[in-house]
Order: sequence, then C-alpha cells, then structure tokens
Amino acid sequence: MTASPAERLIVALSKEVGDGEVWGLGLGTVLPALAVMLAQRTHAPSTVLYATGSNSYLTRPDRLWLTRSEFETWRAGTAQSQADVLFVQEWNHSFGEFLRPAQIDANANINVTRMPDRDGVGRPIVGGTGIPDMPRDHAPRRLYATAHDRRLFVEQVYFRSGIVDAPADGGPRARLVTDLGVFVFGSEPGMTVESLAVDATIELVRERTGFAVDAPAEIPTTPQPTDDDLHLIREVLDPLGIRMLELVHPRDRDALLRGIFEAERAEMAAGGAR
Repeated sequence: MTASPAERLIVALSKEVGDGEVWGLGLGTVLPALAVMLAQRTHAPSTVLYATGSNSYLTRPDRLWLTRSEFETWRAGTAQSQADVLFVQEWNHSFGEFLRPAQIDANANINVTRMPDRDGVGRPIVGGTGIPDMPRDHAPRRLYATAHDRRLFVEQVYFRSGIVDAPADGGPRARLVTDLGVFVFGSEPGMTVESLAVDATIELVRERTGFAVDAPAEIPTTPQPTDDDLHLIREVLDPLGIRMLELVHPRDRDALLRGIFEAERAEMAAGGAR
C-alpha cells in the first residue's frame, strides 16, 4: 500500500513516542493525536494521551473523533482540574507535546503568537498558551511541520514564543519532524539531518531552510509506514479521514469539517459511540 503525506508524518511522529510517557494534545493537532494512538497500539502500550479540549487522560482511545471526547470524559468521570494538569506538566518529566509553529529559527525558537504584516504591527495568530513553560521542563522540544519551506524556517523568528535553552545533559534543544525528514537542533545554531523522507534530498532541504543545515555523509531514510501501520490508521484509528484537516487548503477545510461532523453524528445516532 502507498502511504499519503499525512500517513508518513503520523508514522514518523509515532517513532518519537516512548512507552510510559504522557503526551499532551494541542487543539487542532490531529496528526500528533493519531501518532500517539498508533504508538499505543505498536511499541508504546503504556503511553497516555492528554486531551486538552476535555482536560482528560486517555489511556487507549478507540479512535480519533472530533465531537466525542467531552461526552466520553463526562460519562467516565475522567476530567481533570487545570491544577491537576499543570502539576503533571511541571513534575512529570516524561511529559511531551508536539508543537506546530508558524516560524522556527536556527536556535529552535518558535513563533506561534504574532506574524508580520504590512503596517509593521503584526497580526495575532493562535497564541502561546503554556509554551513558554514547556522548553524549561520538557527538553527536547518536539516540533512538527506539514510543509518544509522558508516561510517556516527563518533566520530569526518575528516573535519568540518561549525561550529554548540547551539541556544541561548536553542533549538536543529540539527534535523536528517534517514532510522532508527528521531533524535535530543541538547546542549550536542550525539543525542536523537525522533522516530524510524517501523522496527528499539534502539539497532540497537546504533550499527550503533559511539557516544552516548539517548532514552526515550517509543519511538514513525515514522509516516508511508498514501495511500494518496503514491498516491501523485507515481502518481503526481514523476511518473518517480526520488526518487530512492539517493538510487541506483553507478553502477546502470547511467542507471537510462539515462532512466529518455529519458522519460522526450519523454514526453515534446509529449506536457507533458506545
């Protein structure tokens, strides 16, 4: 079976998940949600997914839904207070979250707060929420991007949404998964290629990155989805194709959302939501 770009990203992200960890899910980040669910069913069965929208911990969600989490949380009585959530994030050093920034610079600083516009004031975007705290306590920062290009990879971010310090143990500042491969940010500016997607080259990566990119002489290929991975993604975890929400053009997003909502409503009405 041939994997789509979304499915390749899901599998690459899932390889970043370790067993027994707690992974937060930011609003609208469906690819990381599927990556953690896939990891739970393959190499990380004890991993827990924390769903931001419903303040709940999901040990093994049956599949990805857009409209069901709050109902299931209420019915099971698993909702957490914000104080409980902050406690886990601050004291559990196995807590992680995949962040999708609007800009990344050579020091792994990210911008999710404000973008430049014509009048020089800048326009607000999604916002940083708890991001300023995460780099301090949960190194390395985990990042992902669906489209590797120079609009994302810039020499200096327009607004720095949190400070990224090099870990005291000498480990990486950040790890990054994109449609072109897997990359690591170390203590020095710039990033290093860990692996490349099957159809990517180091020349293409450098062309689409606004700062220095190092690479070993022999670059491994990013692991591709297996047939079992694709079966889990397509038939078990995401039969409605919610994964496409992060890749479709904005003009097509409304129609896709409406179709998903209608399919979920029909399935739950027919008894599909247990």
